[in-house]
Amino acid sequence: MQAPTPRARRSKGRLLLLAALAVAVALPVAFLAAGGLGLAGYGRVVFVISIYDPRSGWVGLVKTVLGLPSVPSDVVVYAQIYAITPPAPGYSSPIVEVYRGAVNWGVLDLKPEGEFGRIARDWVEALKAMGRDPALEGTSVELNLWVVDKASGEVLQRVSQFYPYNPYKLLNGEMYVYRVRIPLVRP
Repeated sequence: MQAPTPRARRSKGRLLLLAALAVAVALPVAFLAAGGLGLAGYGRVVFVISIYDPRSGWVGLVKTVLGLPSVPSDVVVYAQIYAITPPAPGYSSPIVEVYRGAVNWGVLDLKPEGEFGRIARDWVEALKAMGRDPALEGTSVELNLWVVDKASGEVLQRVSQFYPYNPYKLLNGEMYVYRVRIPLVRP
């Protein structure tokens, strides 16, 4: 029997890495979808965040578990989420911050609680007051991410994107899952 060539070993290694990444992405999402945080029946907006190097194709989740690929230890990812406010009394700004903090375990789970829950409920009421069917209307949240070098504090990458959701469906248990990939090229 012939020993595997270096190329065959690399191909096998890449396949194993891809399989590990697929499991690393699927497990947190499956856990949340099954109501793993005790919120079965409630909707949520979930962001599964990874960093990749477009030159090498390397992909790593933010602080993954079980020793699977993760973000280099010299960077941290911070997030800020804004929700668009409805045309209703009580809002002085068209957007309101509903989350700010570090990203842990590669998943941001935005539940319809607190300010975000109030905004979703107010959207439903505002749409009804306008004679529109809230089950057919949507709005969005703005996700802002910063990849920061821990030592220098330098922002290495910033990503900002809007993601749609339907407030009525969210409040009635629908889950929105978005994969967010942050390109990071390092010298």
